[in-house]
Amino acid sequence: MPFRMSCPKCASPSVWINQEQRLRDMVMSCRCGWRLYGEKDIEKEHAAQEHEWLKTAGDRAVIQQRREEIAAQKREQKAKIEAALRAGQEHKRQQKAVADEKKRQEITQWMETIRANEASQRRTTTKPKPKPTTHLPYNNLIQIAAHLVRVRRERVGIPAKGSQWQTPENPDDQCALPSCSSRPQEKSKYCSRSCSNKNARLRHKARSKKTRKATAA
Repeated sequence: MPFRMSCPKCASPSVWINQEQRLRDMVMSCRCGWRLYGEKDIEKEHAAQEHEWLKTAGDRAVIQQRREEIAAQKREQKAKIEAALRAGQEHKRQQKAVADEKKRQEITQWMETIRANEASQRRTTTKPKPKPTTHLPYNNLIQIAAHLVRVRRERVGIPAKGSQWQTPENPDDQCALPSCSSRPQEKSKYCSRSCSNKNARLRHKARSKKTRKATAA
């Protein structure tokens, strides 16, 4: 390490030399406020500090060597720590990869088991028998539509064309609407919703007439 002057007051190496214009001479200054005037005095101070520095050069060399050894030990210790960290991270990464692979194998085995169970169930399950279809002895759509209309009319109780509905002996087998002779639907006294609405209107009209007569009297 080369020699460098320092402040004799605060021992700081932050000293500088400039020329004072007012005194027309060299001035050595420090941040602490110390000043040394005159070029000869500055050279004298420089010679004294350099002589002292040369006397302690051996001690400084030992100190510098010790500092370098300490720095080398710190660098070596830091390198060991970084290597241990990298090894730990690599070990964790390998463990994670093994765990992921094991989990993937378990999921694959589970899915294969489910597929095998579903396949065995499909093989053992008997197919349901198809519902019997009614065979209609007709050849075209018009005849089929006419047959369906006739069946519908028979279920509702509408007499077929060219025939008259015979009033049944039991009044419960006839629609509640007086002008309708059709058979009532199951759990109802009307054959259709239309007859129910018609009867409701007739009853409402009759009540209105009765109310008006009572009011007029």
